[in-house]
Formats: sequence, C-alpha cells, structure tokens
Amino acid sequence: MADTTYKPTTGDTVRDMKDQARDFAADMSDTVSDATSRVSDVASRVKDEASEYGRKAKDTATEYTRKAADQFNAATDYFRGHDMKEIADDAKAWVRENPTQAIIGAAVVGFLAAALLRRR
Repeated sequence: MADTTYKPTTGDTVRDMKDQARDFAADMSDTVSDATSRVSDVASRVKDEASEYGRKAKDTATEYTRKAADQFNAATDYFRGHDMKEIADDAKAWVRENPTQAIIGAAVVGFLAAALLRRR
C-alpha cells in the first residue's frame, strides 16, 4: 500500500514561516502604532494642561500685581494727603487695634534691616 499522508515540503514550511513572520510583523506594527498614538494623546493632554496651568498662573500673578499697585497708589495718596502728626496718630490707633500684627510687622522690619546692614 502506498503512503497517502501529506508530507509538507521544505518550500511549504518556508512559506508558512514567512506568512507567520509577516502576520507577526503586521501585529507588531499595529501594536507600535497604537502605543504611539496613545503616547501622542497623553503628550497632547499634558501640553494642554501645562498651557492651562501657565495661563492661570499668569492671570493670578497679574491680579496680585494689580492689587499691589492699587495698594501702593492708595498708600501714596494717603501720605500725600496727611501730615506727619495725622500719620503718627493713625499708626498708634492701628497698633492699639492690632497688637499681634504690629509685633510681627516690627519683627519682620527688624530682620530685614539687620540683613541689609549685614551685607554692607
């Protein structure tokens, strides 16, 4: 009796291996493409969040700068509109009303003055 079972030839085996390699390469290409797309999406979101954070920080800095300028202008107007006796009386009244803040403020001014004098 003749052997009727199919025996793959070397050429068939090579073709199968090439097909498997091609399928594997295609799968890997899809995986890499998907990963690249995800990384790109994450990078885009990080960039958008950073831009939003930068805009908020800039807005906050602008607001504080404007408030500081307004306070400086108010202080300048106060000093121009009052003589030294009125300023001293107002300072004494404020210290009586806010003793803790006055002590803290005096300590800060003292430390700053000492630091400036040490540098000279």
